[in-house]
Amino acid sequence: MNWLAFVGLGLCGSCLSLRALDTLKASDYIYFDTYTSYIPGFGSEELSKLVGKAVTPLSREDVEDKGGRELIERALKSKVSFATLGDPFIATTHVYIRNIAMGRGIPTLYVPGVSIHSAAFSLVGLQIYKSGPTATIVEPSEIYRPRAAFEKVVGNLKRGLHTLLLLDIDVVKGRFMSFSRGAQVLAEGLIGYGVSPERLLGVGLSFVGSEGQSAVASTLLGLGGIHATAFPQSLIVPGRLDAVEAEALMFLGVNQEQLAAHARLVEELGR
Repeated sequence: MNWLAFVGLGLCGSCLSLRALDTLKASDYIYFDTYTSYIPGFGSEELSKLVGKAVTPLSREDVEDKGGRELIERALKSKVSFATLGDPFIATTHVYIRNIAMGRGIPTLYVPGVSIHSAAFSLVGLQIYKSGPTATIVEPSEIYRPRAAFEKVVGNLKRGLHTLLLLDIDVVKGRFMSFSRGAQVLAEGLIGYGVSPERLLGVGLSFVGSEGQSAVASTLLGLGGIHATAFPQSLIVPGRLDAVEAEALMFLGVNQEQLAAHARLVEELGR
């Protein structure tokens, strides 16, 4: 039997599910997405040692520009796994590859993995059902200063919703945005929308899912001066907080005065 399996590896090297391991070990060929995300000390070589089989790394060009051609051709006759950090279909373009496979009559399998989209809210104590659209903060340049992340944060705040912000990474170049830098970029951008970074709360997260995971809460302005060393990192801007969520953020570093200022800001934006 042949198939193409999309296998989520979770957020750290020890986060793989039993189903993920079984699927990878049953594969004739294993490919590894090297560009969507990053786990320190865990890549195609480490995955190969874990499952006892050869693992082929794939670049963005291999998957997106070439349409995953090698994956598809081998899956026509063999059992092929495409492994991705996190979940294979959240914040990726891999549904495109699955559509091609299904269009060519190849059976496909989905093996979910723990994603930052759920783990981030669980770690800090915010309710995921109160989250709005996710956005990505990219490093601005003289010729490229995207505003989409700012607009999503403001739109979510007006509705009282939390915003998960993914941060710019370039695995090939070894460049990873920190939540402190992300907070600085966001603070500068939000001023143009009349949002004060001194009143708005933020939560910085690092290496979520690992034993060394951490989270810290402060004002957005304050987060810009807090530097964590473990990557990858992400950022959450809370919306309207209930009593339990507010208490959770106090355990992460904010005080009553900061909570009250944030609450007033969210109410003002929602009018």
